[in-house]
Amino acid sequence: MQWLSLAVSDCRFCGLVKGTETASVIHQDKDCLAMMDLFPISPGHLLIVPTRHVERFDELTLEELDALSRMTHKLSAAVMLTQLKAKQRPDGYNILNNNGTVAQQHLPHLHIHIIPRYKRDLLKVTGHLFLHAPGLFIAKARRKRLDEQAQLLGSSLAGL
Repeated sequence: MQWLSLAVSDCRFCGLVKGTETASVIHQDKDCLAMMDLFPISPGHLLIVPTRHVERFDELTLEELDALSRMTHKLSAAVMLTQLKAKQRPDGYNILNNNGTVAQQHLPHLHIHIIPRYKRDLLKVTGHLFLHAPGLFIAKARRKRLDEQAQLLGSSLAGL
């Protein structure tokens, strides 16, 4: 897939941070925005983005790195506490970050994926990852379900 060369004003994640685009938001503060992924690899798949537009991990300031790391840590704990799939908590999770086109970064705004994992999900997740990597996003989730998951994760996060 060709690199999406968007101006910051056209960046979807920047639009979400500014509130001009909609998302199923879990948490937002001055440093980070956490939201549900529109094309989840598994139930509860979420994204964390810095509020300042940066394309790659190495472009973060140390303060931004600290805030993003802390939010990733808290949300990974919230994921493990939350029943996201048929009254079932995840059994684990993957944390993923792609930097640059050769690493399959499809949007030029740094984002971290937390992908909850469940027992016996290897075949399904592998299939989704195989299609997700080249940008073949087929299974768009329903907004209502994403909003429900965002609310559940937000409640778990608030309890930490």
